[in-house]
Amino acid sequence: MGVKHIDYETCTDCTICVKVCPTDVFRMDPQSGHPMIQYLADCMSCFLCERDCPEGSIYVTPDRESRVPMAWADLSSSRIDKLDESGTGRKFWKLQPWGE
Repeated sequence: MGVKHIDYETCTDCTICVKVCPTDVFRMDPQSGHPMIQYLADCMSCFLCERDCPEGSIYVTPDRESRVPMAWADLSSSRIDKLDESGTGRKFWKLQPWGE
């Protein structure tokens, strides 16, 4: 999910990706001067960086991860295998003290 690749062979270090990103995913590397993907988890796959890159050096994947909502407490493998076939975690929630 999100920014997959920056092609440094074509990147001109123009900083447009850093400026256009609404979630502040990019930072400029002080040593190389290239933009780098610093906070990938914050990427919303909005494609603004890919669209605005004048050299086409950025690739953002359109694929989003399918995440199963889980409680923070007790995510042991014995609990995770209780997910139902659809991956919704209904069985997991029923095992919790607050479950149905």
